[in-house]
Amino acid sequence: MVFYELFILIRQDINTPTIREMMRTAGTTILKHGGVIRKIRNNGEVPLVKRYHNQGEDYYFGKQTIMQFDSNPMAQREAMKTLQMDPRVIRVGLLKLGDRLHDIVEDPAKTY
Repeated sequence: MVFYELFILIRQDINTPTIREMMRTAGTTILKHGGVIRKIRNNGEVPLVKRYHNQGEDYYFGKQTIMQFDSNPMAQREAMKTLQMDPRVIRVGLLKLGDRLHDIVEDPAKTY
């Protein structure tokens, strides 16, 4: 399994229960394929670094949500497709953090 971090920018007029439902949909896709969700964090409304143009509208503010998970590449691809097709989503990004546990964990404290 590969460790990923998924960044999602959502329109600022979307409320929290709707965001929760969107994350549940993406999480269910990952869990269905045998993945593990490690952390979901909602950073709330943030100013965007630049103007994003999506579906005929310009966005200067958005709600940022981050999900960290382990899954196979097929599951993350399906979750990305689902989120990218959602009209409430401005942008989706994915970061591969590592392939193995020792790639992810910093040097453990050594005992002497």
